This record gives sequence, C-alpha cells and structure tokens, in this order.
Amino acid sequence: LIQFTQRNDLARATGAYALSQIESPKAETAVLEVLPRLVDALGSDDRKVATATLVALNGIGASAVFALLGKMSEEEQTVRQRAAQALEQMGQPAISLLVQTLWCQDQKLRLHAILALGQIGASVEVAVPDLIKLLDDPNLSVCGLAAYALGGIGEAAIGAVPRLTELLSHSDQTIRINAAYGLGGIGEAATVAVPNLIQTLSHSNPDVRLSVIHALGQIGTAAGVSDLILMLSDQDEWIRLGAAHALGQIGESAQASIPMLIQALRDEHEGVRYNAVNALILIGEPSVTTLINTLKNGDRIMQLRAMDVLGQFGKLAIPELQQALDDEDTEVRRSIISALGGIGPDAVQALQQALEHQDSQVRWSAAHALRKIDSLEAKAILAEYLNHRP
Repeated sequence: LIQFTQRNDLARATGAYALSQIESPKAETAVLEVLPRLVDALGSDDRKVATATLVALNGIGASAVFALLGKMSEEEQTVRQRAAQALEQMGQPAISLLVQTLWCQDQKLRLHAILALGQIGASVEVAVPDLIKLLDDPNLSVCGLAAYALGGIGEAAIGAVPRLTELLSHSDQTIRINAAYGLGGIGEAATVAVPNLIQTLSHSNPDVRLSVIHALGQIGTAAGVSDLILMLSDQDEWIRLGAAHALGQIGESAQASIPMLIQALRDEHEGVRYNAVNALILIGEPSVTTLINTLKNGDRIMQLRAMDVLGQFGKLAIPELQQALDDEDTEVRRSIISALGGIGPDAVQALQQALEHQDSQVRWSAAHALRKIDSLEAKAILAEYLNHRP
C-alpha cells in the first residue's frame, strides 16, 4: 500500500484511505508521511482525485485537522472550500478540535480555525459562543475574522447580533466591514440591527458602505429600501451596483424602487444595468406596469431597454402586455410584440392572437416573433397563418 500511494494523486488518496483503516503504528506513520501531499491534492482539477482525497481525509480523521487548517490561507477559494468540507465531514471530533484551537497561542493557527468554522457554516453552531467571545479579542484580526465567521454560520449565530451591531461603530474600518458581513449572513434574524446599518451608510469609506448595502439586502427588510434607492444615484459605480443587487434581494417589498431601477437601465456601468434588470424581475409583477408605461412614454433608448426587461419576465408579464396591444401608438404595439417574442415559447398563444390584430404591422411583427421562437407549436402556427393569409 505504501508503494501504491507513490504512483499518482489518485493512488495516493486511495492508498491513504486504505492505510487509515489499518490499526497499526506502521500504517499510522505512513499516513502521516503522505498527508502533506494528500492535502495538496485538494486543489486538483480532476474530480476523481478531489473526491478520493476528501474520502481519504475523512478516513484519516482528527490527525488531518492541522494539515487542513494550513490550507485555509490558500488564495484559491476552491482549496479553502474543500478543506472546510473535509473538516465538516470529519464531524464532531474535528469541530471540537477547531474550537479548542481558537484559544491556542499560535495566532496564525487561531485565524485559520476561525476561517474554517466560518467556511463550514451552520453545522458548527457549537462554536458560536466562543466566536462571540472573540469579538472582544484585543487582536483586531481575530475580532474581525470572528465577525466574518459568524456571518458564515448564519441564523444559528443570532446571539452575536447585539455585539456585531456595536462593532458597526468600531474605529477600525475592517472591523466595521466584517461586522456588517456578519449581520448580513445571519439574515432576517438580524433585523434589529437595520437602524444601525442605515446610520453606517453615511460612512466616508466606500467599502464600509458597500458591506452595509450587502447586509441590508441579505436581511431583506423593507426598512432600508428608501436609503438604498438613494444609493442608486451614488457617484461610486460599485455602490450603485450593490444597491441594485440589494433591492433585488429584498424583492416585492422594494417596489418603491421600481422607477429608480428603471432609470438605472441607463447607467453607464454594465453591471449596474444587469443588477437593475434582475432587481426588477425579482420585485415581480409590480415592475411590469411601470415598464409598460416606459414603453409608452420613454425615449427610444428606454423603450428598447424596457422591452428587453419585459421579455425576461416570462409568463408573469403576458396578460399586461396583451392588454397594452391596444395602445394607439404603433411603435408601442410593435415593442410589445418584441417583448412577447423575447419571452419565448410561453408567449406563443399570445402571439397567435396577435396575428389577428387589426393593425397589419402588429400582425407582421407577431409573425416575425414566432419565426424566431424555436418550438414546434410556434412553427405550426406560423405555417398555418402563412398558408391562409389573404
């Protein structure tokens, strides 16, 4: 088996697992010798190797914990995630060892343990009391990373909300950012912190403000909507991008933001426009009426962008689009047909009805839209229409 582990990464993982199941000093020594190269394989692009490595590490158990902690400082996110996954699969013995490591003298090892607990997430609720205590650690890196980890654990870390809320006013900006991340990760259970988060939106540092915007979106309450709407006009494109994303996360309760989100479709930054589209869709049906009004009253650029968004709504937008087909403006009617075409197969029946519209341009546009839809139903309807057209 020892010789087998020297062949390649897959053989090493398979052989290490087999050795871990043998109760003998020689097998244990062999496992420890192969362990450094085994954890290196966590970054493998080969799915078989990665899977076999996770199985082997789970078989090795607690002996692999500190080797895995060393991977928490890797730049590659996949490696950190797989290391955390391996620790989680080891179960309670590994989690207990991680919690104990929070209080060791080695600062680097402490930071790695905190990061690992945050990466593992909700299943390490047992670590929450210790992580809350670390929010008062004199080492700012420990304090900040503990706040970050509590966010990773999520709703189970609700007990940390009061202290994380206080840390929003910490003199260190990184602590503020991680406190906001922690509250956002806890989610709706951190609603009580929203007034403090809104106050922190006035901070001069854009990274602090952006972390607060993300937290408001994750918590998902309507209380922050009016402040997020103001952020859509911020000079910083990342603030605008984050605000649009957060409003989408809040969803229907953010419908007051619809007019400004539609204006954001003009934003010079592609990411802001993209997030504005997603937000309008996530807010749902209330967006449709305003977008149709934009088709009627906006300039040509806004008409085109509203048409594109309506095409992404799917079935939800069809009834109102059909009603708007009676608009007196020919250009509006053609835009509505284009939006129906963008919806695709779900709009085939609506387009079939449009083939009977009194306006010949609407009929032509409906036929053109059906031609672009790749479905047997659309093809059959179009063929029948063309064959029977006067």
